[in-house]
Amino acid sequence: MLAVIFLGVFFVAYQLVEFVGMLFNISDGVFASLFYFITTTHGVHVIVGLVFLLISLLLFTLYAFDGVSSKPLMLECSAVY
Repeated sequence: MLAVIFLGVFFVAYQLVEFVGMLFNISDGVFASLFYFITTTHGVHVIVGLVFLLISLLLFTLYAFDGVSSKPLMLECSAVY
């Protein structure tokens, strides 16, 4: 899980660096608009997934999924997402 979190953070950081150095902007045509739309949507998806995984990791470290509570549901939901 830590590797996935690391890769997600790396992707979001690299995407931000790439956006700053772009030679075109969103108003430069259909390709630029589609590029920004798709990569931004994927970036938001990755950020939401990171939040799910971080909450799951926190719950796992706090409660160690003792089987009594419904905390494993969060891990399952983040895996499905």
